[in-house]
Amino acid sequence: MKKALILVAMALVLAACYEMDDVYKEFISDGPAKYVGKAENVQVFPGFGRVKIVWSPFIDNRVSSATIYWDNRTCSQENAIDPSKPTEIYVDNLSEGPHIFEIITHSAAGNNSVPVSVSCNVYGESFMSITDESDIISAVLDYKGEVQLRIRHSSSYYYKMLEMVYFGIDGSRKRVFAYPGELGIVLDDCGTSDISYRSVFLPDDVCIDSLYSHVKTIKPEGVALEIETELDETMMSFIKGDTVSFAAGTNFEEVGLEYSLDASGCEWLSLEYINGRFFLKTTAVNLGARRSATLTLTANELFKVVSIYQEAKDPRLGTLYGSEGVVFHQNSDSSYKIISGAFEMLPWSVTATLTGASGPDGSTGGESNIDIIKRMPDYGNGNTYAVSFCEALGEGWYLPSLKELRDEFFPGYNGTTFDEATEAKYTAITSEEQACRDVYNASISSISAQPFCDRTNGLYYWTCCEVDKNDAFYVRLGYKKTGGISKTGSNIARCVKKVNLE
Repeated sequence: MKKALILVAMALVLAACYEMDDVYKEFISDGPAKYVGKAENVQVFPGFGRVKIVWSPFIDNRVSSATIYWDNRTCSQENAIDPSKPTEIYVDNLSEGPHIFEIITHSAAGNNSVPVSVSCNVYGESFMSITDESDIISAVLDYKGEVQLRIRHSSSYYYKMLEMVYFGIDGSRKRVFAYPGELGIVLDDCGTSDISYRSVFLPDDVCIDSLYSHVKTIKPEGVALEIETELDETMMSFIKGDTVSFAAGTNFEEVGLEYSLDASGCEWLSLEYINGRFFLKTTAVNLGARRSATLTLTANELFKVVSIYQEAKDPRLGTLYGSEGVVFHQNSDSSYKIISGAFEMLPWSVTATLTGASGPDGSTGGESNIDIIKRMPDYGNGNTYAVSFCEALGEGWYLPSLKELRDEFFPGYNGTTFDEATEAKYTAITSEEQACRDVYNASISSISAQPFCDRTNGLYYWTCCEVDKNDAFYVRLGYKKTGGISKTGSNIARCVKKVNLE
């Protein structure tokens, strides 16, 4: 009985062993250890609906092919391989999402390796649906035949660039890219060709494919523009160095504004266009008749003309007003100012006293400063002020401010703004400057013993504006200069007054 039980047990054990060996029959069918080398150092790289699988060369040169299984072995792909070289296999037509791949290598004799498994996520349309796309906001064909593109780039982390395709003027196919940060580009050979474009994404650094959005198309168009300026005409002073500025532009910033001065009459005018503003400046004094120039603005087929005039010198400037003085400025109310023939060489004040009279640009006229100084406790009480000389000339006379001497008297006298005047000494001034001065000096000489300037370095004229308790401002004619000088020193005082001319 015991012997029978032992025989049954042995039979069961042998049966169990045979069932286990069935799993490996494909490796030992011709005897033990017949399986071939497996794939080593396997890497898998994702793509759009596909993957790339690579592994190292084999030590076992019997390997001749490999089968790749996926989706629980419902799909497979077999490839011949060279065991002496690295293997690179593409698996296409994969569904989007995660996949597990099993790799089994084979020999020509039909022996197989043990399986090697790797996993990878495959990209597809669902991934593209979570990314925002770039757009070409506008494509404008400008007057130079260039297409100006404005671009809004995708904000996606995976976004790399915008790809554009069009046919150039020569008929050839063009492919260009715009990268994040390039909000506008210019196509100089596009013409009216349609521009096809799409966004390019790269999900990660090892992805084998760039992912593309759906193709969109835009056609360049000319835009109806309006040229906008702040003025249609402007009048420049007769003096050299007079300036005026005004804004000009179009209602579409990507289309540039072209401009030109006419060929005649522009030797007296300079022009700059900076950040949407024109800056006009007279470059010569005008001692003749009024002259003009035209500034032409163009954008695409539109144009606009701005008329620019330079006034002639007012014949009343530099002429006598009776025996009282010389006319030097026209006020905005059509009245004029004259500067006195009478003059005095005297201190601004005999003591260092702070009056509170305004600084160089604090007042366009000196009347308010005279009132301030006249309220000083020592005015007319032992202290002599230069303004008292003007008060003694009669009603309406006052000591001019620095602004009046520098910005009103000097331009007419010299034919230039103060800044544009020749900085060298009196003998080096231009013929135009000398011509302007000759008119003033001839007039004043007929009623005064002292011309406005007859010395190489010029004469120092008091203004009614003080620097501090010690110094007051002056204007030096001839060899131009302004600044502060001691109040107690002696300089020329000439007075000014408003008058009405018939």
